[in-house]
Amino acid sequence: MSTNAYPYKPNLLPPDFLPQIGLNEIEVTGLLRYDKPKIPEKTHPEILDHYLSFFHRDDLEPKHTSYQDTLYYPSLMDRVTEYEGFVSLHPLQDISDTQGMLALLFECEQILCRLFGFSHSSFQPTSSLQAIYTGALMIKAYHRQKGHSEKSVILINDVPDARLFSLLSLLGFELVPIPFKNGRINFREFEKKLSSNVAACVVKTPNSYGIFEEDFSRILSAIKAIDAISYWDGEYAHSILTYFFPGASECDLGHINLTPTFSSSFYNKASQATTIFTSKKLRDFFPGPHIQFKLGRYTFIHPPFSIGKVHPFYGNISALIKTYSYIRRLGFSGLRERTHAYTSLIQLLKEKCAAHFHILFKDHAQFGFVLTLEKNRFDQKTRFLKLLKSYGVLWKELSSSSESIEMRIDVPYYLPRQHVEDLASALKRD
Repeated sequence: MSTNAYPYKPNLLPPDFLPQIGLNEIEVTGLLRYDKPKIPEKTHPEILDHYLSFFHRDDLEPKHTSYQDTLYYPSLMDRVTEYEGFVSLHPLQDISDTQGMLALLFECEQILCRLFGFSHSSFQPTSSLQAIYTGALMIKAYHRQKGHSEKSVILINDVPDARLFSLLSLLGFELVPIPFKNGRINFREFEKKLSSNVAACVVKTPNSYGIFEEDFSRILSAIKAIDAISYWDGEYAHSILTYFFPGASECDLGHINLTPTFSSSFYNKASQATTIFTSKKLRDFFPGPHIQFKLGRYTFIHPPFSIGKVHPFYGNISALIKTYSYIRRLGFSGLRERTHAYTSLIQLLKEKCAAHFHILFKDHAQFGFVLTLEKNRFDQKTRFLKLLKSYGVLWKELSSSSESIEMRIDVPYYLPRQHVEDLASALKRD
């Protein structure tokens, strides 16, 4: 580059171009401060230690990690996973050295089966998407054995995302959404979609509108009549825990997220865990290996028509230990009490919001409720969302038109009741 590309000319500006201004030449009336400024007086490590101390209390009270996280999980469950007996285990150890861990996993499976009415469960899938994919593999294997090559349609009462479309299309399935009416499955339209090529029906209840599907048993009966598989999507199982038993309604498959249902963090990807359930009808197609107790010891078995492994080893052990500890600490009565407290809190918030917004469905809300906001009142929407964020309440936009927005309000798991009361007072003032 030439040295003259950016020539430096120091004499272009006169000496008085930027004169110094004395303090006496500036009008400072009203700008002088007489009180101490309100600035933080703690160092960053001291503030960090203060908030981290909340997570190291030896109690069972749930902790709120962030407004984005719908989970409240006690630090006691984290401490349990740090026991030396758990930390020192290796997944490739001989089975004779891991009888205690196998006993914990086996008993946890049995407890979860009884809580949801199924006969068998597996911890191999680690996410909802992987659980549905595992269920689709079992459905395909079942129909292949029965010689039903024409069954390639899966009905679903939710709007599936692109990942689910892609995964199931790889298996040769076509996803067909079921129409809704008043927030629930339109049973008449559902019956019209039933045919000999229907392989399965995925029913999410409570559904994405936060409403329980009252026709759940009728839907299962209709699916069973055409020799298809019924699948329960328990994404929001924490809102019906100990009150609804889908397996007792003769549901064939199902899954739940152990996060956030049982004391684990959903946003920590390394600790996600899911349980997939099955009835006796499909137990021979379950992913292997499977734990069994025989002749006084725990061993692994492979079902005769198993679809094989869908995850290395046996799932995320740390999340499973937390799940088992959480369930045993609360017991059935404690789980039921917390489910009741959670749904009551949602109803309370729904009643408070009904005084200011249009609630789309008047049915009992299980985990959330849907309201509409007018698009031409942008300031109202902005203030409302800021209030929700400040009090730890979540929202999700479901649909939008030229005039309004349908939005689902989700209450985080075990949000303190006082937060809801404070939010209601803020709405009234606003």
